[in-house]
Amino acid sequence: MARSRITNFIVNGSDYFTAHLDNGGVRVGLVNNTCYDLPPTHPRYAEAVAAADEAAVETLHDDLTGGYLRR
Repeated sequence: MARSRITNFIVNGSDYFTAHLDNGGVRVGLVNNTCYDLPPTHPRYAEAVAAADEAAVETLHDDLTGGYLRR
């Protein structure tokens, strides 16, 4: 299955970013590193779309990474 493509950035920081995807989701990422694609049904989707700066995106990314590592 092809990976969704970025249509536009919400936050485009030097280290962290969020971006809308062509499938309706949002990508939360560490530049050139780990990224998470969240569908609109994901509990953290609204938070990702509302993130207003790189610090908020970093916090969200760290939370998502921590949740993944706790599995």
